[in-house]
Amino acid sequence: MNTEPLNLINGKIMTLNGSFPIIDSLTIKNGQYYRFNDPHPNFKTIDLQGAFVIPGFIDAHFHIKNLGQRLDMVNLKDVKSPEKIVDLVYEKSKTLKPGEWIEGFGWDQNLWKDQNFPKSALLNNVIKNNPVYLTRIDGHSAWINNIAAKISNFDLSTNIEGGSIINDCILIDNAMDPIRNSMPKSNKDSTKKWLLSGAQYAAERGITNVHDAWQSPEIIESIIELVQENNFPIKCYGMIGGSFKEFLVDFFAKANLLLIDFKLEFGKHDGKIVLGDEFTPDGCRLWDKDTLTKMDKDRFRQDLGDVIETYGEVADRLGMQIKLD
Repeated sequence: MNTEPLNLINGKIMTLNGSFPIIDSLTIKNGQYYRFNDPHPNFKTIDLQGAFVIPGFIDAHFHIKNLGQRLDMVNLKDVKSPEKIVDLVYEKSKTLKPGEWIEGFGWDQNLWKDQNFPKSALLNNVIKNNPVYLTRIDGHSAWINNIAAKISNFDLSTNIEGGSIINDCILIDNAMDPIRNSMPKSNKDSTKKWLLSGAQYAAERGITNVHDAWQSPEIIESIIELVQENNFPIKCYGMIGGSFKEFLVDFFAKANLLLIDFKLEFGKHDGKIVLGDEFTPDGCRLWDKDTLTKMDKDRFRQDLGDVIETYGEVADRLGMQIKLD
């Protein structure tokens, strides 16, 4: 992440502050606002030449890893013929070793001239050394080659309950599962690669902060490592997946904290039950593991004092950088 001190001058810079909504220049230091309309003489300066600058966007529901993984796939959206798809897959194959999987997403036969599913020979005659798995735009079918079926030990003449096979290469619904289950699972290295490419893609488009949904322990650990390596260009508010029941206990134990309990508040909106809360020391009980000192909202409720300082210590133990005023 680039934290080089910087002046932006001669622009129209939106601040979202009612006292000075638009400013002409902004000085940035340590990745934060430093001062405005008073450029620092020793900092690098960029002349905006009247350009308009807005604060970074915050995306309220994101999946960084999924985005990075999708960027690693062959993009088949809006491709107008199956032959062009095969050409794109062939170009991808030239960047890979024999046996490595080629994944793609987004094809739609309704955009093709005859609107029919492709024949198996179209892909098999060109891609002979790499297994191929191309997901349709709706996610309910996949186009594969014979290598993918062979590696997966999948007989294309098999009858699949809840699925079907067309032209010995198109898998519908449950018929996709045997191939998907045989594909390589993500590991720490691939997770970090996808997180970084997803974050870079977001940052390049003005998204500087995301609420990343359904994070796994591996995703959380990978993001922490990228941050520690100064190699994560956006801020991230992580939402832990509900299936990782023991993760919170282990997560706080590493910070020498005991998670006693926590509460979440729900409400009803448009006839649906929705989560209306977030995980903070205000909604849980956190104690120091050694001394059993209370480090949560009881600091205030029981008049124990040092509320802000204690919350700051919790954040520090968890590796968060916050500014206490």
